[in-house]
Amino acid sequence: MLSMLTAANISDENKEKSSQELFYENTETIFAMLDEMKGGKKGFWWGLYVDFYAILVNTEHLEAYCYYITQSNGETEMKWVEEHADKVDDFFRWVQE
Repeated sequence: MLSMLTAANISDENKEKSSQELFYENTETIFAMLDEMKGGKKGFWWGLYVDFYAILVNTEHLEAYCYYITQSNGETEMKWVEEHADKVDDFFRWVQE
């Protein structure tokens, strides 16, 4: 799965995309794949994290999540979080529900 994403990231069609766009798209792909893979798997990781990510990928909050967790990467991410504080707040409200 990861090698396919790496190959896709360096393809000509993704050459013009920013690192933030690629991170968002890769995260969306990974979370969707985890949902498909979970099947009847049990355990803390599958029951907590995979369930959470499977739901998250199908909401409008994935973008806010991606920028929030990467804001220490640089100015672009921090600026997005500041300029979209309402989306980040909505994401946190959603998590608390």
